Parts: sequence; C-alpha cells; structure tokens
Amino acid sequence: MSFRRTAQVVPAPPRRSEVRTGPWRLRFVRLRSGVAACSTRHRQGKVGAESWALFMTHEQFRSCWEDDPLRFADPALFAEVTTAFDRAFDSLA
Repeated sequence: MSFRRTAQVVPAPPRRSEVRTGPWRLRFVRLRSGVAACSTRHRQGKVGAESWALFMTHEQFRSCWEDDPLRFADPALFAEVTTAFDRAFDSLA
C-alpha cells in the first residue's frame, strides 16, 4: 500500500492571549471590531470581580495602559501585557 505524505498542518495564530499575575488574570480576545480585554480577580478559587473593555486600535490600548501605575512598579509585567495585547491584536479575526 502506498503512502502519500501531505503538507504539514500549520496551526492558526492564537486568538486569545492571557497573562496571570497573583490573583489577577488578564485575557485578550481578538474580535472583528478589535480586542476585548478582560480583567478578572480571583479570591479563594472564585471570581471576585471581572471587567471588560474593547480596544479598536493599538493607540487606545496604549493610552489606557500607559496611565496605569503598574508599569512603573513592575516593568516586566507591563512588557508581558503589552506583548499579549499585540499578539491578540495582530492575529487574524
């Protein structure tokens, strides 16, 4: 029996990016209109608070995130969140 090899399957780019830090989890979900950002705080295994925002451009996200004092307190986390947003924004909708 002959075996014919097909092209390798290339995974699609991620449509969801996530950053976890302590009790907080930030998720970025790519939509056709932009990127939905979800900030969730967990307490004792349960969701304590959740908020959503929609960013339609990179500039909207940058102006909001650059005002956050966390960028000065934890620059590595700031870079990780920015990278996660860029990954979600640049993926195909």
